Amino acid sequence: MFCIFRHEKGREFVLSFTSIRYQLFMTEEFVEIFEYLMQKVYSPYYHVKMTSRNVNAIKRFFENSKIDSVDEIWKYLLFQLVLSMNRYSNRYSVTLLKCISINAIKRWNERTEEKMFLVSKFQRVRRLENPLQNKVHLYSERYLNEQRKKYWNTPRGFIHCGEFNGILYHKIRCSGCRYKESCEKVLEWQLYRT
Repeated sequence: MFCIFRHEKGREFVLSFTSIRYQLFMTEEFVEIFEYLMQKVYSPYYHVKMTSRNVNAIKRFFENSKIDSVDEIWKYLLFQLVLSMNRYSNRYSVTLLKCISINAIKRWNERTEEKMFLVSKFQRVRRLENPLQNKVHLYSERYLNEQRKKYWNTPRGFIHCGEFNGILYHKIRCSGCRYKESCEKVLEWQLYRT
């Protein structure tokens, strides 16, 4: 089913209900992840006010950034939070509008491996994980071995393993890695939580 809208300048455009639902879904997911991060880092009582200004800014963000999955939203917002915390010392300097501005999207597009390493370290230290991530992992041992070898014993490999939330860790196969202790701590923390 489609809707026909008339723009204020008289032009008509067609928008399907499916794309409207998808935009609403992505906006809700975005807000939930942003609130989770702000509550974990700043204030447990933080809540996004769904004003028309904020909703329109989030919609513009999706149009400008081309982010189209929950996992990408998580990585983007975590990146912006860490960069904002390093950039400003004032505790109230991180805002929704600053995190989704054109300059923030530019920083995301120009991110470096070093910045992603800082984000990964921050995520591990603060024990943050995507609240919307599916917790069921059904990977074959062969696939896990391939992923372990992908960036073996490098900072990029440490980040890569962190994206798997500790399931790549294997006591024998990871014995020669210099990041072994960090991965053990992540695994211990996850076992402790369950």
